[in-house]
Amino acid sequence: MAYKYLAVERRNRVAVVTMTNPPYNFLRQGMVHELGLLFERLAEDAAIGSVVLTGGVSGYFIAHADLDVVAATRSDNPQARAGLALWHRTFAAIEASPRGVIAAVNGQAAGGGCELALACDFRFVARGARIGLLESQLGILPGAGGTQRLTRLLGRGRALELMLEGRLCEADEAVAIGLAHRACEPGRLLDEAIEYGERLASRSPAAVRGIKRCVYEGGELPFEEALRLETEMFLATMETDWARERLRQAAACYASGHPPDWSAR
Repeated sequence: MAYKYLAVERRNRVAVVTMTNPPYNFLRQGMVHELGLLFERLAEDAAIGSVVLTGGVSGYFIAHADLDVVAATRSDNPQARAGLALWHRTFAAIEASPRGVIAAVNGQAAGGGCELALACDFRFVARGARIGLLESQLGILPGAGGTQRLTRLLGRGRALELMLEGRLCEADEAVAIGLAHRACEPGRLLDEAIEYGERLASRSPAAVRGIKRCVYEGGELPFEEALRLETEMFLATMETDWARERLRQAAACYASGHPPDWSAR
């Protein structure tokens, strides 16, 4: 499928998705629509083990949403509500992807760009890039899941601080507060994201899918219900040839007196 805003490259089992909308890489409705279509396709592609999202415009992962479109939004406009629903569906699909998803933040990721990164499982941020929800500076609030995902990620106090100030964080601060997983030198960002994607792709697809469901869905359930979900996911992994073979190999290592070197895996 040909995309207007996206370029997809396969690096072994990692799909590298570059988002391009010059000159500022604004996140437009069309790009969100394409991301939704892409993740539908990737969910069914067994050859892909993980996904890396990055920006294709120098200095920008995604600057933010297109402000002209935002400024035209009105509460009595059904199209505005439908547009927000599309963003919510797309970001939920990214979060629910059975693959590990890494945001390689190679430039500004503010507003909608930060909300997109928050929908990913991991955020690697280049030093020199900034990330955050700046909407309060514009008199509005994050409308594509940012208020909820940031709060669940950082807790109420820190999320309130960042959103009410509308402040963007440098890479090292983002890591220190838990907003990002890794701060990278700009020239190493994509390589590190792909290397990590390859590590995720080396894991059992059933385990990755099950762990994500337990974390994202289970985290919103009462504890006993979450345990039932965990039980079902655990039993599902036990039905896979992957798990049976790896368990057999590990048991054989112990039986031979040479315990597995887990650090090498």
